[in-house]
Amino acid sequence: MSSRDRPAELPAPEEELWRRAMQNPDFKQYMQPLQHLTQKGQRTFIMYLMMTHPWNSTALFERAEETFKKIKIPSTRVQELMLIPTSSIGSARSTISRM
Repeated sequence: MSSRDRPAELPAPEEELWRRAMQNPDFKQYMQPLQHLTQKGQRTFIMYLMMTHPWNSTALFERAEETFKKIKIPSTRVQELMLIPTSSIGSARSTISRM
């Protein structure tokens, strides 16, 4: 859509998303987001999509959970071995405090 004429009719699923976005008080509060919605994506289509297509869909959460299950976190013993000994930290603090 690149025309600045009257916005075209949207397909039924898109129309429902548009109606829900138009009822959002946060979008109605400011003139510019409201203009993006009333133009139905004729201009700044990306902004229109961000307001009409919710990002927190159930499928998105399910896919994220599956991804999180694939993450392998090393054991705490490996993390302990990587830490700086506390005696080094103490001596560094005392050196700094003497300056």
